[in-house]
Amino acid sequence: MEYRLTQKNIADLAELQKIVSESTYEEFKELAEKEYDGREANDNLIDFDYECLTGTIDKENNCLCGTFDVWDDEGQWLETIRVEEVKFKEVENE
Repeated sequence: MEYRLTQKNIADLAELQKIVSESTYEEFKELAEKEYDGREANDNLIDFDYECLTGTIDKENNCLCGTFDVWDDEGQWLETIRVEEVKFKEVENE
């Protein structure tokens, strides 16, 4: 059976990309740790869960990676998708 992204999957991804583009790395890292089960994958990457997605923050490149695992409501892995990376908002100089 071929899996196809649902409207909810697409909406979750779009909302996450919006949150990232409006947040600095530090703001999102704090949010990921508090709300999205953020966890260190290695020295440069932090994995987190957002709705039906598992995503990755790339600290070195200041972005949300473009690869996501998609899960169903029962917690079964469905597919890995690839989209464009999204940069975090730049820190404003004070």
